Amino acid sequence: PAKIINAGAEEVESLYSGQKARVCGVVNSIKQITTRKGSKMCFLEIDDSTAIAEVTVFPRLFAKLQKRETVPNPADLLLLDVKVEKTEPIIKLIAESITIYKE
Repeated sequence: PAKIINAGAEEVESLYSGQKARVCGVVNSIKQITTRKGSKMCFLEIDDSTAIAEVTVFPRLFAKLQKRETVPNPADLLLLDVKVEKTEPIIKLIAESITIYKE
């Protein structure tokens, strides 16, 4: 299944800072937090088999995901539109949209 939705997606290991990209990966872990303003957001660790990246899901997108009941869970296969924040030493991505792949 990953190869099906990975068509047109970039490999996480080949990303560079400042780039906007579409990536595909499996959720290894998710950590939900509440901001000082009381909004919920989360951090995902995703693996696309080339590298592991940390994805920040800010409150606005997280609220949309909750409303649609599409908050990712561990082992979910995701297609993400992201902005690359940094690549060293850990790849950090900012999620702009998230789609959960369902067979």
